[in-house]
Amino acid sequence: MAEWMSQADYARHAGVHPATVCRWIQRGRITCDARGRINPEQADMERALSESDAPHHQARKAQIDEAKAAAGNAPPPDAAEILQRLKFATMREREAKAEAAALALDQQAGLLLERAEVELMLADFGATLRTLAEGMADRLAPVVAGRSGDVGAIHADIDAAARDLLQEISAHMARAVERQG
Repeated sequence: MAEWMSQADYARHAGVHPATVCRWIQRGRITCDARGRINPEQADMERALSESDAPHHQARKAQIDEAKAAAGNAPPPDAAEILQRLKFATMREREAKAEAAALALDQQAGLLLERAEVELMLADFGATLRTLAEGMADRLAPVVAGRSGDVGAIHADIDAAARDLLQEISAHMARAVERQG
């Protein structure tokens, strides 16, 4: 069984200000005996059960846990460093919320596609490209055979065939977009 601690000792144990421990007791987050002493194991469990899911509370808890873990290797962060980390975590949270709101607006405006739709269109594009590319040799062979080694003419024929292939792909994708729209 753990030894009972004073509120100040428990504050050091928890990595918080003693006033925070007083608030926890007043709000019923942790309990103490009649003399105001705290069982640290019980209080840690009570805190874990009544812990807030709020991101800024979780960020602060992570900082405290980090400081405890590093206590053997380095000195714990000072108050200014903890405040800076908390501000940074709050800033990241606000940026994430703003980005989520912007994405929601873009989705409502019809500027975003569902992943499944994009994957379907990419699969369709790949299949179309493969079909057209596989048929390219059959279309070019008779044309190139009639050129009798004229490299310039063969090059022009291949270039024209490639442009035709790209035009067919473009037209196919435009039709696919019209069907989706």
